[in-house]
Amino acid sequence: MLIWEIFSKDNLVKMVVSGLPTLIIALVLPFVSIRFALKQFYSQKWWEQKSAAYANIIEIVAEYKHLSDTLFEHYTSQGELREEAISEYYARRDRAVHELQKIRVKGQFIFPNSAIIVLNSFLASIESFDQKENWVGRFDDQSGKASDCITHLRKIALHDLKIKNKSK
Repeated sequence: MLIWEIFSKDNLVKMVVSGLPTLIIALVLPFVSIRFALKQFYSQKWWEQKSAAYANIIEIVAEYKHLSDTLFEHYTSQGELREEAISEYYARRDRAVHELQKIRVKGQFIFPNSAIIVLNSFLASIESFDQKENWVGRFDDQSGKASDCITHLRKIALHDLKIKNKSK
């Protein structure tokens, strides 16, 4: 076969018709694959950030609940609180409030409004504590509010992160 026969009009049309789909697929498929892989990577990264943020909030609220429970138990068994226990409570409470406020500000980009509302409600209950109030009732109340906050945030996180609740 001579060279001009290879590049004849009929052969060129056959080559283009048979090779064009393969060439298009070879050029388009890598771009589509890379785009899909990057999209999945970024969504997984976002999911991990949300998951870590929910875990951080729940950990802080759980520590606050533990503190309230400990002081409640101490107060009911001892009858009064030492000044050191009260000052430690305020210091740890202030740290928890500070951390939750930072998370709340950052969380407006991460969490749904329902989680922010639960967090705001819990923060309001913590910040409204006055030393003149009934200590025993207040610690019991704070423990209950912390439990409610954890329960609500857990439900919101499971829904937001699209995790099936296996404990039902």
